[in-house]
Amino acid sequence: MSSKSEKVTELFLRGYNCAQSVFAAFSEDGGLDAGTALKLTYGFGGGCGQAGTCGAITGSMLAIGLKHGSDAPDDAEAKATLNAKREKLAEDFTERFGSTLCLDLLGFDIRTDEGHAKLVALMRDLPSSPCVGFITHAASILEEME
Repeated sequence: MSSKSEKVTELFLRGYNCAQSVFAAFSEDGGLDAGTALKLTYGFGGGCGQAGTCGAITGSMLAIGLKHGSDAPDDAEAKATLNAKREKLAEDFTERFGSTLCLDLLGFDIRTDEGHAKLVALMRDLPSSPCVGFITHAASILEEME
């Protein structure tokens, strides 16, 4: 793979959720193996299954934290860096797609029977899923931040 966006897409097309795809593609930059990254983000897809914050965003936030975070609660420099990167991610993503919420991005509520059926149908044809656009855009934002 020549870019993280391609790696993100490849993971998604293999069946990983949005959060897994984004975080695993960037995890090794922060010293975490991809297998562990995939396990950690397993439950984050579909806005944590609640149509909340898009997995592309949560996976990206985890990648930002892994690479630029600190284990010291009073590390003001790390907090400032993270806040700036977090704001840029949310602003750029929202500017492009209008929201960071899975519910808004997909246009239906995956928690309902009808919405779940739509999601299942959408996932049958992963290459044409709008999620591909969400994860690749998130990856491109992260790549620009490096």
